[in-house]
Amino acid sequence: VLQHLDVLAAVAAGNAPAPTHVRIEPTEACNFRCRFCWTQDPERLAELRGFADFDSTGARRFELPRLLALIDELAAAGTQAVSFVAVGDPLVYPQIELAIARARENGLAIGVTSNLAMKISPALARELAACAWLRWSMNAGSEAAYLAVNQPRSARPDAVYQRVQDNVTAILAARAALGSTMKLNA
Repeated sequence: VLQHLDVLAAVAAGNAPAPTHVRIEPTEACNFRCRFCWTQDPERLAELRGFADFDSTGARRFELPRLLALIDELAAAGTQAVSFVAVGDPLVYPQIELAIARARENGLAIGVTSNLAMKISPALARELAACAWLRWSMNAGSEAAYLAVNQPRSARPDAVYQRVQDNVTAILAARAALGSTMKLNA
């Protein structure tokens, strides 16, 4: 807030500007069933029936043309940054690299929050490396704790912990190759 006192002054004067930063949830799908996540844990979801309706299958999501148009509209309105987050994980969204690339092409600062446990293509690794920040939901420090807490939806849950390490390594290599200043937080 303190970095945007001009925005606060405009709002106070009755001239509401475009949002400075918009969080976009392209999907509710997730590749985990984390015990702490109330939108993915089956027991917690059962308690929420009637209060909230989440679809972790990915059936309910932004259509790509609308998502790309929204990014264009936000940039044209003067928005300065977008972050891709989700009730699930934004990297589960098909063609998320196109949405990130569109935001970058529009000059928006970009942030992404992900568990980084899905298969990440070299193109997506480069897009993530070019972001302003990447927040990695690590959630545990050992493989046993990681698998117990996150409960991956995978045919090979035993391979997920290593895949995450490989993805982080690939993203950091892409960051170095690009000369990017992307901040990676865990």
